[in-house]
Amino acid sequence: MNDAVKSAVRTIDILEFVAGAAQRPTFSEIAAALNIPKSSLFHLLATLSDRGYLRQVEQRGGYELGHAVDALAQRIPKQSLIEDRVVPILKELSQSLNETCGYYERRDDEVEVVRAESGRQALVYLLSVGDRVPLYAVSAGKAILSTMDDEEVKRYVARTPLRVFTPRTVGTAEGLTRELLAARGSGFAYSREEYALGVVGIATPLRFAGVVVGAISTAVPTVRYNEEIDGQIRRELAVAAAKLERVPDQKSKTPSAPSKQQRQNPPRGAAE
Repeated sequence: MNDAVKSAVRTIDILEFVAGAAQRPTFSEIAAALNIPKSSLFHLLATLSDRGYLRQVEQRGGYELGHAVDALAQRIPKQSLIEDRVVPILKELSQSLNETCGYYERRDDEVEVVRAESGRQALVYLLSVGDRVPLYAVSAGKAILSTMDDEEVKRYVARTPLRVFTPRTVGTAEGLTRELLAARGSGFAYSREEYALGVVGIATPLRFAGVVVGAISTAVPTVRYNEEIDGQIRRELAVAAAKLERVPDQKSKTPSAPSKQQRQNPPRGAAE
């Protein structure tokens, strides 16, 4: 393998490792995990940071994906992504839970219903494609907010008046911040009758190629909502979100080769 190819492979390995890490990995953690000489890694990280593909949170701190990755993701044909990948996943989720499920995308400080599938029960909550609501008011919006970094969340909270939709709507910046921290920790955001009385919303962020593209949610009438249903919905949402990354490219039937990280750290089990 010549030096140019080796550098290209290492660059991809770094981006995949950072994107898949549970916490922002440091220089030493990246070097140890990918077995890249520190001198080479220093130059690779510097280049990726200069080009905007990585961002170091603070001096000597961990790395996360940068704005240039988002810019690349925006070049993905969005309509094709939704129709070919998101819609089948959303339909399967709704059929499995027999509840209304929706796919949402951020529109500035609002979230928009892009696709919706209704359950087949007599009592369901109906979503209307095109409807927009404030990010803080519904579970899908909170799920998207929970993926933002701390500074972006602070700016959002500072500029956003918290309009009350029901007596249960989160009404303080402190309350909203607590909910977002909980969502960030668990991977799930809730709207417990905050936008519509009698309805509990549960959502999780939806990622494609490591970039947040939106969120998927399930809306359940409170008369059916209980701890058992909550657990089932969380499991199904997690499976649905994971499927977006695993759907094969329709243009190619050849599975991609595992990354260096995957070769060095094979999965221990589906439950992990």
